[in-house]
Amino acid sequence: MNFLLFLLAAIIGYFFAKFTSGPTEGVPGKIPSLRFNLGQYTIHLHHWLWGSLVGLLLLITGSGHPFIYGLLAGIITQGLTYWDYFYVIYKKDAAPQKPDPLTFIWQAAFKLSAAIFVFSLAYAWFYYGAISIASLSLAVGATAAFMIGISYAMSGMGYYFDFLDAKVGYRKYFGLAGMLWAIIFCYSLLFVDPERYFYGFFDNLGTAEFILGLLAMAILVFMVIISTPAGIKKIGPANWRLGLRSGYLASALFVVWATLVYGQTWNYWFDARPLSLPPLMLIATIFTMAVILFRGSIFISQIFRRKPVTPPNPTP
Repeated sequence: MNFLLFLLAAIIGYFFAKFTSGPTEGVPGKIPSLRFNLGQYTIHLHHWLWGSLVGLLLLITGSGHPFIYGLLAGIITQGLTYWDYFYVIYKKDAAPQKPDPLTFIWQAAFKLSAAIFVFSLAYAWFYYGAISIASLSLAVGATAAFMIGISYAMSGMGYYFDFLDAKVGYRKYFGLAGMLWAIIFCYSLLFVDPERYFYGFFDNLGTAEFILGLLAMAILVFMVIISTPAGIKKIGPANWRLGLRSGYLASALFVVWATLVYGQTWNYWFDARPLSLPPLMLIATIFTMAVILFRGSIFISQIFRRKPVTPPNPTP
């Protein structure tokens, strides 16, 4: 219930900020921006920045409420939709300049993954009742799964919806961002269960959990390597696209891995708490399965499109 309240407040906060802020960068909104001059510099306290500071203060003091945190999360998310969000201190005579296309795409990947992480962390926080190393790790892992899944889903969306073709270029960078989150997730496991993942690493190296996880990460690393300009030039565009499809195998390995690691928690939820919110990693796993099935639908569609059509017999 707390997360649903948080989510409702986040939606309210997002549209409140959208309605009261400027329609585009540099255009004044209904509520003036917190911008002031200090010598030859301008300091712009964007609403994503002051919202983050207020939220952090509430977390430290423990005086927040799910609805307040949700409002702040919505305000922060809307504030990050502007391309000049990172211009906090700049010279008065040097107006913020729109970043080049590649930087813009990387910023989009960063902002999307940051938003997913915040909402995943809030979900884990309200689900378990506290922020801990374990809940942080779950939020990071879910963010990795969602970003990689979104990256692959974008190809399918472009296949079915032509107007999304212009956004297909984002998928590579969304996938790379997901890879970075996956690396952080692997590192976090050393702190979540050091007896298993640190001290007992070599003792558990032959278990299905470790083999599946390491294989999935190896595939992701392979995809990153072949996606570099040198890698694409070496193997050619056709082989590069074929190599990227190995990511679906990594996603399938993740589904099996997550089931092995978190299956008992999921079973407990099915048996004892079916009317409550499902575990976070279960949601991420179902999302990953949906992306794989979505790709399967494209494969089936392509088969039917290639199927020759027999012309009707002429009427005698």
